[in-house]
Amino acid sequence: MDTRLLEDFKKIAACQTQYTIELYDLVYAGVIKAQDLFANVHHVGAKEVCQAIKELLYKKYGCMSRTIIEYYGAKDTSDFGKVIYQLIENDMLAASPEDKLNDFEKIFDFSELEVIK
Repeated sequence: MDTRLLEDFKKIAACQTQYTIELYDLVYAGVIKAQDLFANVHHVGAKEVCQAIKELLYKKYGCMSRTIIEYYGAKDTSDFGKVIYQLIENDMLAASPEDKLNDFEKIFDFSELEVIK
């Protein structure tokens, strides 16, 4: 994890108790991955970001992905959106005018993380 990013994540995480620093790192990495995969095609939205996060989880944690993500403080994909909007508020990411927090609701169920694809 980049030292500057780690410090920024620590500052944001210190203002709340629900999410771990690792969740901020994972979500940020998911945004970067989604941008790398889809940015040349269209604006990266909630579905692409959540898919990228899901892929990162599978790659790193396999069948333990659900346990890990819940340990990080996320209960569903809307938590990814909450983290992203905290990063936006702290000028670490940007949103387009059509982006909404509720775009992250019910993208996938975390029970899907128990099955390796």
